[in-house]
Amino acid sequence: MNMSFFNFRFSSRSRTKKGELAAPPTTSLASFFSRTPLASPRPVSPTASSSKLLYLTPPFVGTSLVKGNFTPIVALPRFVDLDEWLASNIFDFFFYLNTFYGSLSDFCQPQTCPVLSADAGIEYHWVDSQKKSHRIPASQHIDLIMTFLEQTIYNESIFPTKDGNLKLQYHIYVNLGVPFPPDFKSVIQNMARQIFRVYAHLFHSHYHTILHLRSEGHFHSQFAHFTAFVRNFQLLGQKDLTPLAELIAEMESQGLY
Repeated sequence: MNMSFFNFRFSSRSRTKKGELAAPPTTSLASFFSRTPLASPRPVSPTASSSKLLYLTPPFVGTSLVKGNFTPIVALPRFVDLDEWLASNIFDFFFYLNTFYGSLSDFCQPQTCPVLSADAGIEYHWVDSQKKSHRIPASQHIDLIMTFLEQTIYNESIFPTKDGNLKLQYHIYVNLGVPFPPDFKSVIQNMARQIFRVYAHLFHSHYHTILHLRSEGHFHSQFAHFTAFVRNFQLLGQKDLTPLAELIAEMESQGLY
């Protein structure tokens, strides 16, 4: 049954002008992350840990704005269409990651990040429409990812937002809506994969900056919410999650999943 859940969420986010998204409502969990002001910057020593990555060391590994389990938050609500729920959430994950990355984009330059990487030996190359792989700077790669995500979201043939005709079923009128494409879940999986790669790069290459801005709580909570969602709906495999597998395991041990 199509409950137009995504239509409601989507209609509340209009584009102010081409290429820009209007501010979202403040009723979702993700919007809570953006409401808490960031504190003043602080210096962070690059030698804080000699054996582990900085985001895996105390006290940072346990930092979060949200205390509790994310599983109930990401679970499919009763009477909500699965595709609408996937669409609505992937929109939120894109919007808030894009907004968060905006605070870090000046620190992601071709000179310091010649490729989108996630730890030693892990590189992500951009694959164009001709299926050709390109090793490009991380900033350019992330811009392409964000453009791809936005264009996909605003493609009416993939993310339909128009209501359909009313049909009488079991003595009630049901809004059938415009259907999602048959391969919609695979589209969501690809979008989730691209979002994860941005997270992986920011954790591995820009965590010092995140700490300097005192925004690690926001970042950890957003990532925990995202990973809880992709795990719950099996959108990404273990191979996809490998670059941040240790962090995910730590979050699971803290009871976030």
